[in-house]
Parts: sequence; structure tokens; C-alpha cells
Amino acid sequence: MNNRARRPPAWGRVLASLFYDGLLILAFWLLGTFLLALVVNPRHHVLDHADVGKLLYWIFLLGLPWLFLTWFWIHGGQTLGMKAWRLRLLDPEGHPVRLGQASRRYAIACAQWLLVGVLLLPLFWFIVSRAQDWSMALTVYLVGWVIVVFALFAWSSQLQHGSLHDRGSKTRLYQDS
Repeated sequence: MNNRARRPPAWGRVLASLFYDGLLILAFWLLGTFLLALVVNPRHHVLDHADVGKLLYWIFLLGLPWLFLTWFWIHGGQTLGMKAWRLRLLDPEGHPVRLGQASRRYAIACAQWLLVGVLLLPLFWFIVSRAQDWSMALTVYLVGWVIVVFALFAWSSQLQHGSLHDRGSKTRLYQDS
């Protein structure tokens, strides 16, 4: 890839790619949860080991996006959303990303999601204090959280050294020409 082709992506492209891949991951979660429920608990009885089941479900919720994202990042540097918006993930020398780099990138991005969620907790408590319905307040908070994280990731891709998860994993997001 020559230097002319290696330019940072436009903010809107990154945001659109995140939204596209987010919808795909959501679809995988819904389908996976349905299949998991059929296999683990076909008659909808309460599980004896509910804590173990919850832990396994959280591992599933984190592991499925990890499989999806790292697979595409190490096999061509593009998820389906990145391919649609002509974005590519490479190392600083322009080589494909390795599994360790992709896994580090995913882990740091997850930590960023969690940190933003914690930083937005005062907003959640403000919404809860004003809302009449607790579930509606939680929905507004979660939607706001996703929007803030997507905007933060898209904005940080514009920085000279890339986003925090790119710096931590020694990767970089580029726009294909």
C-alpha cells in the first residue's frame, strides 16, 4: 500500500462502519442467544446453576464480537462494515494485523466502552431521578452510551497517532482509495 493510499479515514466513514458492524454483532447476539436458549434450556425451566449460566452467557456476549472482529481483522483487515465503507486495519508498516494485535485492540476497546459507561453514570442517575419509568431511563442511558462511544471511536480515529485502542495494539485504521 503506497503512502498516497494510506490516509486516515473520514470521521463519517468510521461512524458508519461502527454502526454497520454493531448491527451485525447485535444480530449475531440475538441469533446466538436464541440458539443457546434452545440448547441449554429447551423447556424454559430455571437453571440449577444460574450463576455459572450467567458467567457463561457473559463470556458468550464478549466472545462472539471478539471472534467476529478478530477474524476479519486478521483476514484482510476489514470487517463487513469496514469493507462497505472502504476502511482497512493495518500495522504501522502497512502489513496485516496479527491475532495478538487484534485481541489487544478488542480488549482495549472493551475497556474504553466500560470506562465511558462508568463516566456516564451521573447522567444515568440524573435520568432516573427525572424519569417516571426506570426501564425507560435505562434504555435512554444505554442508547446514549452507545452513541457517545461510537462518536468517541470515530473522532479518535482522526488523531495523528490513531485511537487509544489502535495505539495500544500498534495498529492503524486507513481509508482505502
